Amino acid sequence: YDEKCSRECNDRCRVADMSLDEEQVLDASKEYDLECVQWLSVTACDLRDVCVLSKCPNIVELDISSNRIFSLRGLEGLKHLRVLNAAHNKVSDLSKLEGCVKLEKLLLQDNEVMSLDSLPSNLQSLRQLTLRDEEGTNPVYEDASFDSP
Repeated sequence: YDEKCSRECNDRCRVADMSLDEEQVLDASKEYDLECVQWLSVTACDLRDVCVLSKCPNIVELDISSNRIFSLRGLEGLKHLRVLNAAHNKVSDLSKLEGCVKLEKLLLQDNEVMSLDSLPSNLQSLRQLTLRDEEGTNPVYEDASFDSP
């Protein structure tokens, strides 16, 4: 990953309303059809909305880190999703992950997660939940009653 790649991503992701659109998904994934997208990385693109991802039902790995995303709306039906990197965003509600029943790895460091109450209970495959690292944390860690997993 170098500066040229980062610059290309930023050029590719630059849109007026900061919403990811179908053309950008196809360009970033190098696929011809949204249903064929299995891996997608759209990092540091200043995105606020990823609703279009609901049209990509076969995504297995998704990296939407380092954006300005408040809601995971659009991820509800991603039943094949195994890895989600949503670190360094503004996410506080995890309920939109309810349909992601195969999710194994969830990276959420440096977000606005206040509580794990919104984390769906049906994520039986979840093996890794990262809420903090050396670069960022979540407000849930400021709660004295929180018992780190």
